[in-house]
Amino acid sequence: MVKRLKKRFMLISVLSVFIALVVLISAMNIINYRKLIKDSDSVLDGGDNGIISVSGSLDDDEEHGVIAGYSSSIILGDAELISEKDPSASFILMLTASRTFYAHLDGDMNMLGLNSTLFGYTNEDYRTFATEAIQSGRERGFVGDFRFKVESDGDNGYFVMCYDVSESIHNYSNFLKISIGVSATGLLILSVILYFVSDKAIRPIVDSYEKQKRFITDAGHELKTPLTIIRADADALEMDIGDGNEWVSDIRKQTMRMNELTNNLILLSKMEETHLSSVMETVDLHDVVEEQSRSFKAVAESCDVEMKVDAEDTVVKGDTKMLTQLVSILMDNAVKYCPDHKSIDIKLIHDQKHAILEITNDTKEDIKEESLKHLFDRFFRTDSSHNSETGGHGIGLSIARAIVDSHKGKITAEKRKDYSITFKVLLPL
Repeated sequence: MVKRLKKRFMLISVLSVFIALVVLISAMNIINYRKLIKDSDSVLDGGDNGIISVSGSLDDDEEHGVIAGYSSSIILGDAELISEKDPSASFILMLTASRTFYAHLDGDMNMLGLNSTLFGYTNEDYRTFATEAIQSGRERGFVGDFRFKVESDGDNGYFVMCYDVSESIHNYSNFLKISIGVSATGLLILSVILYFVSDKAIRPIVDSYEKQKRFITDAGHELKTPLTIIRADADALEMDIGDGNEWVSDIRKQTMRMNELTNNLILLSKMEETHLSSVMETVDLHDVVEEQSRSFKAVAESCDVEMKVDAEDTVVKGDTKMLTQLVSILMDNAVKYCPDHKSIDIKLIHDQKHAILEITNDTKEDIKEESLKHLFDRFFRTDSSHNSETGGHGIGLSIARAIVDSHKGKITAEKRKDYSITFKVLLPL
């Protein structure tokens, strides 16, 4: 129990920090990414220092670098102009110290004009980038290491402005990797720290649980003596006044019920505080199910309840006495809570890893979904009044879960249809 609580504490703590880090890292990187796009679009929209939008057409002195009345010293600078010799070609020239290029393409993706501040690219490279941007069908986006902006020239052609954001993408990528690496390292360090301090953190809970179990065990043993005396006095009183007295019979009945409850509490406490200490042996679960079903069949028939048993030959490793008690508890629970003229289905199968026992019975009341996870709690009943007319104590299913846990198995309660419940047990082969 302590190990399970320690693991749960560590898992919840690490998972909480992990979720917080994921949210934090995601937020920071989303902000960085949006800033990258915003800054890039600012350059593309002419908001960056040094960008000048110029409209005009090529004249006959293009080879000398003169465009629409602007001197070559203004137009060139750090930029290089490459264009087809079409004096009527219209263009928009962007002058900037940023790493940009501007291209004008016709509808057939032929280059009509190009202005670039980049080095190391051929005209074909520029045309390829511009073509990909146009064919993406978006006004803005990314192509390679470029952020692009596409506009129509009004004559079945396109203006494409591209800004080299390779450095920004590289910085963004590095920040993302560093943040993930730091977070992973932090989680690892936290896991190590929690491993050593978790014992101290859960100690108050463990101490409280141990005191509770000790109280149940001690109280159970202390109750045995007065219960024995009451039962002996009832026997003596019955001998004195004769058999058949209603009050004496009621005393004997309630004393036996209290004695059974006390024994179950002591058994459950011992099972929870110690592991399965007996030698694991081969248990034929098929024989256990068949034997117990025969024992409960007469009780079921007296209530006109049909009990169907379909059990495959299944062998597991475990404690025969405990597994027999497990099957007995589940069948007893099914018989008690199954209304008259209904049915109980018992099925035992196995796969490559587990033996699977399913016991399904109809119920008098429709069990709520939220109640299913509490059925294995001590003294839990589906009716809030804790009516005990069925004769149960509300502790049998707790013992069943303890037995399954001691065999490293799993037990669940499922509601597959209204007014019905299925208890499913998985035991390792």
